[in-house]
Amino acid sequence: ALEFETAADADKQGLLGYNPDGTPKYLFPNGDKTNLDMPAYLAIGATLQPVESLLLAGHFGYYFDKSANWDGRQDLLNSNTYEIALAAEYYLSEKFLVSAGWSYTKTDPTPEYQTDLSYTLPTHGLSFGIGWDIMPMMQLNLGGQYVIYEEGANKFNHDFANSGALFPVTETLAKSVWIVGVGLNITLASKGE
Repeated sequence: ALEFETAADADKQGLLGYNPDGTPKYLFPNGDKTNLDMPAYLAIGATLQPVESLLLAGHFGYYFDKSANWDGRQDLLNSNTYEIALAAEYYLSEKFLVSAGWSYTKTDPTPEYQTDLSYTLPTHGLSFGIGWDIMPMMQLNLGGQYVIYEEGANKFNHDFANSGALFPVTETLAKSVWIVGVGLNITLASKGE
């Protein structure tokens, strides 16, 4: 399978919160529009079924980040983003299946790109799932993914209490995320059994 999505324009405005002194803090400058276009995307994937009970899949995706309009922030990337994913699904019996997968997303920002409000980090994802064929045309699924972000840093000088005394700060940019989902697949056509 091959997929291509063209870029999409997006202008955003927004109040993020308030500073300790009560002044507004904007993710985007007050009243100004900021371009946050969705980049064009190209993906290719394939599946292989070596035996009836096993399905293997692979995917490669490429984001044209440097061609998107992010008000110049796209120029602070060293290269575009790409992703790779592999997965397997295995039927344990006529009604139950298990699945597992791995994914990697490579981003390549410069140190100037990273901020506490907007940053990008490479990721590693591990996925799992179980499925139960409730009836021939209905399957209940439970899946999860654990995503680990590679550690990054944001370095800047902090003006302590607006005193003019600047202190160097290094923020560690790292996180991990659990994603869990439940789904119900309904097939409107016969599986041809």
